[in-house]
Amino acid sequence: MSATDVGSSIPAWSVYKAEIFYFANSGTVADEIVYVRTATAYEAAGEGKYKSWPVLAASFATAYLTPTGANATAISSLAQTMTWTNPTAGYVGPSYLFAQNSISTTNGTGDPAATYTRRTRLDFRPAAFGDLTAAGREFASVVAGTSLSSNTQTLGSNPIPRCTNTDLTPLETVNFAYHEEGLFYRGPDRKIYNSITFWSN
Repeated sequence: MSATDVGSSIPAWSVYKAEIFYFANSGTVADEIVYVRTATAYEAAGEGKYKSWPVLAASFATAYLTPTGANATAISSLAQTMTWTNPTAGYVGPSYLFAQNSISTTNGTGDPAATYTRRTRLDFRPAAFGDLTAAGREFASVVAGTSLSSNTQTLGSNPIPRCTNTDLTPLETVNFAYHEEGLFYRGPDRKIYNSITFWSN
């Protein structure tokens, strides 16, 4: 078998069938058959300016991504709605609202209070392709409690607590406070892109 560079001539999303014969197989029936679907090459960051991107509603950005916004406080309800404008010939899929803040607490084992960075995320999902809104679906990676795990309980005063409940941390004017919104969308080339809007202190 000779090596041939055909990468530039293979269409994106092509499906190829490979028949594999073991060394001892002298027949015409393959021992294994593998199907491979090609993807596409990575794009340079500079290509982004040529893309059609979804646009997050200004009202959502103001409410959730600024410290004085109406929804920049702790959020414990899934009754949230994300709104946007779809890109040309594309549609928005599952999206998210991410929050991070610096919190001081104890670990429940008598150690002194320590500061840690708490991160939480609320996921949104449109009801149908082409929708311009999505309802809150679930809080990601929620684990109740602030105690250390059995593997870290003897590591001094570092509490390493986990999320205490299902809520997004408030966006305050303190160090490390951060809110981020991400819209995942599929473009006309079938690729998945991620549009991010954020506020950071």
